[in-house]
Amino acid sequence: MIRTSGWIISRKSCPFIYFIKKSYFIYIGETQSNPIKRWNRHLDPSGSFSQALKKRDEEIYNDDMEIFFLAYNCPTIELSVPPAERRRVTQFVEHELHVRVICNDGKLGEPLELISDTTRTAPLYCRYEWVHQVIDEIFEAFLIDVNKITKILTTEE
Repeated sequence: MIRTSGWIISRKSCPFIYFIKKSYFIYIGETQSNPIKRWNRHLDPSGSFSQALKKRDEEIYNDDMEIFFLAYNCPTIELSVPPAERRRVTQFVEHELHVRVICNDGKLGEPLELISDTTRTAPLYCRYEWVHQVIDEIFEAFLIDVNKITKILTTEE
């Protein structure tokens, strides 16, 4: 039997919000390029995901369990925001998603521990009102995807 592990549609340069999940640890980030390149850097022993996970739980860091990668392209940001401002807007989205995971009201179904940090990079505001709709859409898609992943793993056991 085989299992599809997913797919990514991306150009070399476009805004993405991404999630990396290993066990109950979650890492949220943003990138202005293909997320696969960014994930590769995170998996390097000196990468920020690897370092954060190792600091929190070295046993899970060393375990060969599955790691989940989720990416959400943000075409509204790409089409509506000048290139020089895109990173700031995706950093705002990234931070707001951190807040939602931290303030999880049970929608995630399982407790998740956030290991990424936006305290140094989070903009205080975003001048685009529609950005909250983007945040809502990404969070809802993330909830659906995390639940799908959990169901797939549960049925395989």
